[in-house]
Amino acid sequence: MSDNTTNGGKTKLDPSAPPGSAAFASEFNKLVLQWERDTVMHSSLSVIFSHPAHQQIIAMGKQALPLILLDLQQNSRPWFDALASIIGRDVAEGVDSFTVAKAAWLRWGKENKYIS
Repeated sequence: MSDNTTNGGKTKLDPSAPPGSAAFASEFNKLVLQWERDTVMHSSLSVIFSHPAHQQIIAMGKQALPLILLDLQQNSRPWFDALASIIGRDVAEGVDSFTVAKAAWLRWGKENKYIS
């Protein structure tokens, strides 16, 4: 049995796929690639953050935090909106530099044991 199902052209994660599993990570990576591919030419943050793949990643909840933080660390994608949506606050509030915001989120991820 496949870990993913298709619904109207959208891939949905099988609810039985546990966080941290290969199926969960695979679905996360598919969504990231779709989000990046579809928004690479946009400069509007509202377009980028409202993309369905980005919203699906947010819907994955706290289980996606290690994957998001690792991707932020390695690829510097703009995850700040998703991170704040998932945890309910912005740990880099008031920061006006991507580099400083990234450092704040990675520090938070390490302090909360989402990444090492």
